[in-house]
Amino acid sequence: MKKVILISYYFNSRDTDRAFTVYNYFTDRGFDITSYVGDFDHNSKEHVKYNLKHVNEIHVRDYKKNVSFARIFSHVKFGYDVRKIIRKFDFDVAYIVGPPNSTGYILKKLVKNKKAVLVSDIYDLYPETIPIPEKAKKIFKYAGLWFWAYLRNATIKSADLFIGSCHYYFTYLGLKEDEKHHMIPLCNGEAQIEEVNEKNCNELKIVYLGALTGNYDFEGLVELMTALKKLNRRAHLDIIGEGDRREWLL
Repeated sequence: MKKVILISYYFNSRDTDRAFTVYNYFTDRGFDITSYVGDFDHNSKEHVKYNLKHVNEIHVRDYKKNVSFARIFSHVKFGYDVRKIIRKFDFDVAYIVGPPNSTGYILKKLVKNKKAVLVSDIYDLYPETIPIPEKAKKIFKYAGLWFWAYLRNATIKSADLFIGSCHYYFTYLGLKEDEKHHMIPLCNGEAQIEEVNEKNCNELKIVYLGALTGNYDFEGLVELMTALKKLNRRAHLDIIGEGDRREWLL
């Protein structure tokens, strides 16, 4: 039986979490899986316990601000702490979920030396999708923010398999889907709508509320509005949010 190690700084036991989805995939199929995850919840800013079989919480430093040296230090230390653990045993597959981009970069050489398969799964394009003005991004780029992207790209180049969560990632990174590069949606939730009661309305109103970044399928929204127009259906789309794709949408 193949031994898989799943490594992800971020983890949450809900079906919208990437690492948890991967954990369930391997667990349900009977793989010998061991997971190493951070014990800090990004949203509540508190340390947590997951109490899940085959999930090992790695104690990480907390941070209060999303953009801070404390957060970067916590990410980097997590990578090195995991490396100390997994260098002691053999495995067949190392499935590394990012961000943070530092995790895969720190572990890729060790994984290769063990002749294991390296899977890099990226569900967010940091630092490109950080919700700050473009002018600020340019300033941060010259201050060293580019290195964050370099860590991710170097890991993808070394990986035996790269998985991205939307087509935009492939376009942005200049990659094509093939045997080594795959697009898999962010997660597969269990919630389903079995029946929708038809309602008579003169106009269909659609609202998007959130960050205007590359994580979301705005092309799909545009295609939907175009299709409705061709069907002679009146539709109105409200988009509320800020981000680097605002100009593209306008």
